[in-house]
Amino acid sequence: MDELRNLFGYEASPSSSPTKGGRFIHPAALKSDDPEPDEYGPDGQPLPELSEAFRQTSTKLGFNVEMKYPRETLLGCITRAVNNGEPITAHLPGPHTYFAQVNKFCDKVLDVVWKNAGPRPVILSSFNADLCAVLRLKQSHLPVLFITRGGITSATEPPSMLHVDLRHSNLSVALSWAHLMNLSGVVTLGQHFGSAKQLYDTNQDQINSLLSDMQEKKLACLVYGDGVSEVSFLHDAANYGLTGIIIDRVDSYMREYTDSLPGSPV
Repeated sequence: MDELRNLFGYEASPSSSPTKGGRFIHPAALKSDDPEPDEYGPDGQPLPELSEAFRQTSTKLGFNVEMKYPRETLLGCITRAVNNGEPITAHLPGPHTYFAQVNKFCDKVLDVVWKNAGPRPVILSSFNADLCAVLRLKQSHLPVLFITRGGITSATEPPSMLHVDLRHSNLSVALSWAHLMNLSGVVTLGQHFGSAKQLYDTNQDQINSLLSDMQEKKLACLVYGDGVSEVSFLHDAANYGLTGIIIDRVDSYMREYTDSLPGSPV
């Protein structure tokens, strides 16, 4: 954990104080009447590049490299135009431009991984289905996971996304597509497995059906979102055979989990 914290302060000026008690101080959200941040202070320092993150941490530390890319695919653009009654014209991205950009982006990230990751475990993941497919076609050494909300809506979801791409609107469809493309698995919301029952209504039959489908297709599954950081859900996830959970503040979480074990000192 110290290696990760140090990544966010390693270029700070000697006069700044980016840490307190060995922990990096994250700035609070700006308000309209706040003064502009000091670009020369700790809050103005650039985030480390992926290559730096690899080189400055132990190779025992695995990385989940989530590749940020617009999640709407070329198919989604065309489907949206058809649904809206718009003509399919040259203003829409074509394969020669869209896939060329995806291909270039994948090449750049893979080049950084090959040159800097070392022997550590690395997972590649993305919300963009085409990007996941390209990553799998380009290499078979690193696991590739498709990220999908599986039909659970969000305020940040692109307009009508759930209506134009079934891989984002239906988790079972996402699992079938991941299996078809020989991906290693999916990343999805823990709510599909009961992590936040107050927000998303599911039942044990639905959970068992998803688990059976993943087991049959030999797909890994990581979960994130509301409720996954609760210790009670960790036990559920382990019983379900989920591959892992994605959380913030791993150090605090592990202390809470350790304290919950039988025989742990109070």
